[in-house]
Amino acid sequence: MRLAINSQRGRYNSEYYARNKLPSQVRAKVDEVLYMGTLGGAEAIHGHSSDVSTVLVNGEIVKSDGKLVRVDWMN
Repeated sequence: MRLAINSQRGRYNSEYYARNKLPSQVRAKVDEVLYMGTLGGAEAIHGHSSDVSTVLVNGEIVKSDGKLVRVDWMN
């Protein structure tokens, strides 16, 4: 993501540097790029928790066949 934002900024800013000027604003913000690379990407493919069938945490299965396992629902 860092490479992508720096590459895009370089392309955008090269026009200004060629004229010995500086851009008046930074177009792509780091937090926007981070969002696009993480949560934004997940939203773009319409992923939901129901799409996940198995989850392992520290080598232990906590979700199997779409259902949480080893969960104490009484507390």
